[in-house]
Amino acid sequence: MITGIDVGEVVEFVCAKDKDTEKPTTFLLGTLTNREKLKIVGGAVTNDGKVDISKLQDKAVDILKAGVKGIKNLYNAKKKKAEDITVITEEVIDRLPINVLSELLGKVLEINLVQDEDTKN
Repeated sequence: MITGIDVGEVVEFVCAKDKDTEKPTTFLLGTLTNREKLKIVGGAVTNDGKVDISKLQDKAVDILKAGVKGIKNLYNAKKKKAEDITVITEEVIDRLPINVLSELLGKVLEINLVQDEDTKN
C-alpha cells in the first residue's frame, strides 16, 4: 500500500552553533510537495533514478525557500530584537550566515530526499 506524503509536516531544527543558547533560533523545516521536488531536482536525476546531490548546488536558494517554512527567534540587527518569520524570501536567506545555510540545506535535503530513498528500501 502506498503511504501519502504529509506536506504539512514540520520539524523544528536548531543549528549546532545555537544548541546551547538560552533562546536559540529555531527553524521550521518541512516536506516539499512533489511539484517542488520535481522543479528543484529537474536535471539532477541520474540514469538509475537517484538524485545527484552535487548537481543541486545551483538550486540551493530554491531548496531553502521551499524547505524552510518559518523561523522563530531570529535576531534582526536593524530592529535590535528577535522576530518570528513566516515567509522565507531571498532577503531572509541573505541575513543568515553561510555556515547556517549549509547546515539548513543539508537538513532539508535529508528530510526530503534521503528519507524518500530509505522508504524505498
